[in-house]
Order: sequence, then structure tokens, then C-alpha cells
Amino acid sequence: MEIRHLRYFVAVAETLSFTVAARQLGMAQPPLSVQIKRLEEEIGARLFDRSNRKTTLTPAGRHLLKRAREIIQLSEQARTEIEDATAGRTGTLEIGVTPLAFSSEPTRLLRKFIRRHRGIRVRITKGEAASLLARLISGEIDAAYGIADESWTPSKVVVCTSRLGMALGKKHRLQDRQRISLSDLAGERIFVGAAENTDPAGKAFTLLTRHSSLSFDIDRTLGSVEERLWQAAIGLGIAPALALEAEFLASSLRFLPLEEKDAAFPIFCYASPASHSPALAPLLEFITAAEKAAS
Repeated sequence: MEIRHLRYFVAVAETLSFTVAARQLGMAQPPLSVQIKRLEEEIGARLFDRSNRKTTLTPAGRHLLKRAREIIQLSEQARTEIEDATAGRTGTLEIGVTPLAFSSEPTRLLRKFIRRHRGIRVRITKGEAASLLARLISGEIDAAYGIADESWTPSKVVVCTSRLGMALGKKHRLQDRQRISLSDLAGERIFVGAAENTDPAGKAFTLLTRHSSLSFDIDRTLGSVEERLWQAAIGLGIAPALALEAEFLASSLRFLPLEEKDAAFPIFCYASPASHSPALAPLLEFITAAEKAAS
């Protein structure tokens, strides 16, 4: 018994017309009748009662219809699963995220990816950049979301671009603005901490020192992002941040993007060179296509 014979049978059983079924199947009626007759001979039972007026299912035909549908569905499911496995649309993805790089836009894209690739199982693990890098290189995780860092040598694709700006307390003199420029910040106390040039505060520090003639009051004593944002939230100064960073203290802070052209900040998905997951390539392809569509 071949799957195609079952498809022929189901088409006739659902339409109760050899003529209509043949048209749906894209074939002539006589060959369809021959195939149904062969199926009946193989089963050893008549499947249809035929008359000049109508075609009806026999008891054997009614029983076979249920099983034929199940067999066809299982066949299609198996084919889809094999195609997905061959194309890397199945498997497990271990994705590491830093607190600042996994926010609204990366979350939205990953949610969309999962909906399109139901066979891929995704697990998220949170960590600091240094620990995630070590796990990425060893292959313990398949991918990691992070900001630009020259020490991260694995290949990467852009997930989205966040805007660099400043986080202000709700009572700050600039709170009613929609955007600000560096010249608006002259004389402000700006918390950047001992940041590297590869994170938002470090990039902001580079921009500020490039415009040192504006006389900024740069404070490099605070370490963590949370500390700097809390200082801004309680009105002790302002702090550089990405739009996604400001989400963490949205109720206490006002985020204003900087107008400067070089204030864009890419978020990357880094690929582990040691990953054996067949699902990694589809993830990177999906992210790349989404970024191209957005640009």
C-alpha cells in the first residue's frame, strides 16, 4: 500500500466524486479509477459503492478513511521533521545573555524566531560578559547576546542597534527634551565609571573627551551600571546609557538619546566556534535577514 494510493482514496472519499477528485489531484479520471481498483484488490475489500447517480463509501471505506488520514498526516509530519533536521531547524540552542544586551528588541526577535522554528528548543542563561565569553569559546553555550567588545573574537551578527544617550532624573532641567546634544550637557556631572571603550559608558567617555572644550564634570569613581543609573535617578548627576539600559529604571529615569551621528550602538549575537548545534545557523540567518529588513 503506497501513500499516493491513500491520497487518491481520501480525495475520492471526501468529494464522493471520481471526476472532482481527479480534477483536484491534477490527473484524468480513468487512471484514478484504476488506482482505486488496485487499492481495493490489495486490501481485499470494496471501498466504494458506485452507481450512475452517486458514489458512497462502504463500511470498509469508512474505516479506511480514518486510518488513511492518520497515515498521511504522520507521513507529512515525518517528512517535515526530516527536512527540519537536515536544514538545522531542530535541536537545542543554549544562548547566554548579559543583563544589558537582552532587552525589548532582542527579545522580540528571538520570540519571532521561536515561533517560526517550532522544532528548536531554546534555553537562556544569564551571566556577565567575561564568564559568557569563556563559555562561548568552550562551546558550553551556542551563542551569546552582547555589546561590541574587541576581546570577543567569535564571529557575530548584528541583532539591533540601540541609541546611546543619557539617563536623567525626572526633575532634571533637560527632562522635557526629546533628544539632546553634547553641548546641552556642558557643566553637568556625568557618571561614566572606569568603563572600557567597548561599553556604552566607555563610548560616551570617548565622545565627551573629544569635546573637552565644553567643560564636562566627568565622574569615574562608580563601577557598575546600576550604581551610575541610581546616582542619576536620585538627581546627583546624569549617566550614559543605551535606550535598553534605561528600561531597568524606567519609573525613575528619563532617557534622552544623543543627536551625534556616532552615538549608535550595535548589539551583537556572537556564535560559538565550538558549537555543534544544527540550530545555530538558522538563528544567525534569521537575525541577519531581520537586520537587513530593518535597515
